[in-house]
Amino acid sequence: ATGKPFANYWLHNGFVKVDHEKMSKSLGNFFTIHAMLERYHPEVLRLFILQSHYRSPLDFSEASIMEVRSGLERFYALLKTVKDILKTNCSGEELPAAAQDMMQHLASHKKHFAEAMEDDFNTARAIGHLFEMVREANHYFENTPKNVSPSQKIAVAGMVRDIFLGAGQVLGLFQDDPDEYFRKDRQKEAAKRGLNIADIESLIEERNLARSQKEWQKADEIRKILTDRGITLKDSPSGTSWSID
Repeated sequence: ATGKPFANYWLHNGFVKVDHEKMSKSLGNFFTIHAMLERYHPEVLRLFILQSHYRSPLDFSEASIMEVRSGLERFYALLKTVKDILKTNCSGEELPAAAQDMMQHLASHKKHFAEAMEDDFNTARAIGHLFEMVREANHYFENTPKNVSPSQKIAVAGMVRDIFLGAGQVLGLFQDDPDEYFRKDRQKEAAKRGLNIADIESLIEERNLARSQKEWQKADEIRKILTDRGITLKDSPSGTSWSID
């Protein structure tokens, strides 16, 4: 019809099931993309699909999509850690040997990621290597001795960022700024659960005031109120952040 080749490659994808049943209009168990995007960040859906090989069937359920959401949060939490580390300026310092060793280790994961993608677009295995990097990078940042030069953590953080953003360009993931991702995620989850963000942040401010005045019992009571609503607080030197479980 066009006088041009139809396709260079033919890829047959696996089908989507819902709670182990075939997804179909006749069964009424289908979801539109528009409806799903109102409930979940777009990258949650993308990661859900990519965690299986494109020729393998997918079984959709609320539990499975929430598990993927937790996984994506792990990626963005690491990117948030890296972002905060890279705010420090230590230009001109010599790169320690320990940082070079860690960076060589990260480079091997980057190589494995590329090999997986070249093996019939094995996104499931490629993402597995990214999760392994999350685990190792978190362990590195959390257990780096305090007397280690900041340039070491900065060098490793820069490489972690570059690897994940590079992989994200391939997979269509990690496109948001970490703070923006968590803001969008909170909005969607709050809307789904009927929570009021203004009320939550007001309680957090009230708790912070109680903590500053050393009213520990009151602060603990407010934390419990938020915990009962599915809100997790994380206190750090830069302030209190929150997420919805």
